[in-house]
Amino acid sequence: MRFLLNYIKFFQKNTTLILALICLVLFAAFAVFAHYDSDDFILVHELTHYGIFNYGWLTYQNWDGRALSVSSILQSGLLRYASPWLVVLCWQAFFVATVYLVLSIVQQQALKVKKSKTIVELAVWIGVFWLGNFINVADTLYWCTGGVYTLNLFLLFLWIYLFNTLCRAANSLSVFSQLAFGVFTLLLAQSSAQIGAALLVALLVAFYKHKTIKRYVVGWAIWLLAGSIITILAPGNFKRATHTPRGFDTDSVIYNAVVVLGKYTLYGLLLFFLMIAVSRLVYGSKRLQGNFVQQFWTIIRGFVFNHPYFLMGLASVSPLFVLPDFAGHRPSVIFLWLTALQLLATAMPENEHRTALRNMPTLSLILVFMVSLLIQLGLNSRFQAQLKVREQYLLAHRGRQNTIEISPIPLKTIPFSYKHFDITNAFYAQYYGYDTILINGDTPRPEYFRTHLHQWLRPIKAQE
Repeated sequence: MRFLLNYIKFFQKNTTLILALICLVLFAAFAVFAHYDSDDFILVHELTHYGIFNYGWLTYQNWDGRALSVSSILQSGLLRYASPWLVVLCWQAFFVATVYLVLSIVQQQALKVKKSKTIVELAVWIGVFWLGNFINVADTLYWCTGGVYTLNLFLLFLWIYLFNTLCRAANSLSVFSQLAFGVFTLLLAQSSAQIGAALLVALLVAFYKHKTIKRYVVGWAIWLLAGSIITILAPGNFKRATHTPRGFDTDSVIYNAVVVLGKYTLYGLLLFFLMIAVSRLVYGSKRLQGNFVQQFWTIIRGFVFNHPYFLMGLASVSPLFVLPDFAGHRPSVIFLWLTALQLLATAMPENEHRTALRNMPTLSLILVFMVSLLIQLGLNSRFQAQLKVREQYLLAHRGRQNTIEISPIPLKTIPFSYKHFDITNAFYAQYYGYDTILINGDTPRPEYFRTHLHQWLRPIKAQE
């Protein structure tokens, strides 16, 4: 009896911590439902045939300048050698690490009071970013191919954290630190033109605001330029551009800028609201006081004068103004996370690490996160059961016929979680050992975007 009473007392005292740990376990459990989908089958096929580095070089030459970046090579390695659940688990780890970096960057702006981030605090912000990024979670966290966007986010925020650290220690930087950060900048710039534009803004702001670091900024800008040139001038970009509508005239650029920024702002409304709400409710922030106009001015003043993150976010979408067809929801993650960081750095109390988290708001957020996870896990278990029935059917008839017809999966889209493209193509059929797989008599869908890459690689394969 005494043991039971002690257990109850322990649970009452540590309710929030226990629920936070449960949330983290449930969050990791989503990897169990990982599966290949759409482009995954194409990438696995090509990586198996060509190998990681040969495939990257061919893609760089014929399709995409980002193919030789560190993130793309790591993505290829995971798809080539790891099971889908392990791939998704890696993307989840990078997601958690990025959230941790966001809190660390905000702490850099706070008063000189440092405190380790608690499990509860981390769970709260994982929930906030998971819920706030509902538009992108399916494609950038739980999709094996799309998880590279989360990896790029992690590398970008790691760069910001290191850059802030180096700016504070400008008077005592070693040659090794300068060179290592320069090489990191070059490698990160290869990830995408969006990231390159964001890094350029950060360097320009630092050059203007910090006199002691100007000489270093010039050197790092050269590294950034080198990495951007390697990516932008890739032969594959020019070949791919022949299949992509472009608008370089002034009217088109202005129109695209308004449309893209408006669309991305709508995508981020929930995330931006949560940034301000959580900083006030959980931390008791009083930096946003007064009426709506005064609070709005505080935010705008922070955007313009205090932190460069929003400007970095704006710069990250600028390449999309001339290539609006690429302005889908996945490329919005850089803008959304940088703007969220700006809001958090503006709204968070400067001495937030002196103040404990408020119990009731924190517990409420943890409960909302946990209930959302449980609902999504239930939906995913239903979807996984449907997917398993299809796979068992395909495996049972493999070798008996070259063409097979299957029924569609009823549950296709799950908010905040996995999204299934119920389509078939040649790579999907080859993966299961068929020439053709049809869904209720439909014709196989073309391999859309990456079809062009496969067409470029096909003559090379024929020569072999």
